[in-house]
Amino acid sequence: MTDVGTTTPMTCHATRGALIAGVVGMALVLAAVLWGVSSGRALEGTARTDGTVLLASSGDGRGVEFVVDGTRYTTRTSAYSVLHSYSTGERVPVAYNPKDPAEAEVADLHSTYGGPLFAGGFGILVAAACTVGYVNGRRKAKLREWLDQLSPDKEPV
Repeated sequence: MTDVGTTTPMTCHATRGALIAGVVGMALVLAAVLWGVSSGRALEGTARTDGTVLLASSGDGRGVEFVVDGTRYTTRTSAYSVLHSYSTGERVPVAYNPKDPAEAEVADLHSTYGGPLFAGGFGILVAAACTVGYVNGRRKAKLREWLDQLSPDKEPV
């Protein structure tokens, strides 16, 4: 029989690190869900109309012009969201406060849910990677245990 020697226990188990990172990934997913619900609730009680993206006059964002009851309003938006960029002249949905139409924001999927989708997707990727890390860590631990049992010169603990 070949002497494989005794294996030394790891000071930081891979499975423990994977579990901790998995918890972080799931926390990101939970935070993204809460963020998405909050974003959706922010649109409750608003009225909707279409607006037109204006030419950016400065680096702080683009204006979106929309009309309510014959009055023109302009709200600011960033030139891009996490998942989408707006072009000059593009039609975008606008959600506004019916009592004060000057309180408005772009209300498309990208602007409303882009950040939560990005954060949630990242959390899912982290959790999936941690699942793989946990499974591999468990396999290595079982292999290490099996190799320790095969070692004939193992000293009793």
